[in-house]
Amino acid sequence: MDDKKQTITFHSSLSNEIKEFLAYKRQIGCTYITAEFELKAFDRFCDMEENRQLTPQELADAWMKPSDNKPRYGDGFSVRQLGQYLVETDHANAFSILSNKGNVARKLFIKIGPFEKDIKDFIEHKRLLGRKYIITEYYLNAFNLFCAMNKDNFSLPQQFAEAWCNSIE
Repeated sequence: MDDKKQTITFHSSLSNEIKEFLAYKRQIGCTYITAEFELKAFDRFCDMEENRQLTPQELADAWMKPSDNKPRYGDGFSVRQLGQYLVETDHANAFSILSNKGNVARKLFIKIGPFEKDIKDFIEHKRLLGRKYIITEYYLNAFNLFCAMNKDNFSLPQQFAEAWCNSIE
């Protein structure tokens, strides 16, 4: 079965980005089967639109607009998450799509900050003690992302912590 997943082909200008995103989601433990169907359809749509030379943002916007000649797969959540992943990784082909409610998909919190291992160890320790720690993990990952984005401004953990506390007051 894994061999089948390896042979999936994408053809559009965003094919590498889609493959990278799916690999990332699998790496963090998401099977992502439903999203894969939407992302394959999005890839086919992008491939059909190649002759118009649209930017990734224009392709994403065109994908989200209702049309009789275009299949719909869900509400575009997977394409929004793809765009968000590309934004969070500072990818050149990044794009963003608003949902019907006007907000973006839930933060992915790509774990790239300097405290990734420390946070993971702390959360595992708390869970071994019987605590769920879901909300706290969310905030700690947000802190880690904040540190990653500000790595050029600070160097000591104390400086990161003080800057984080000042930013949320």
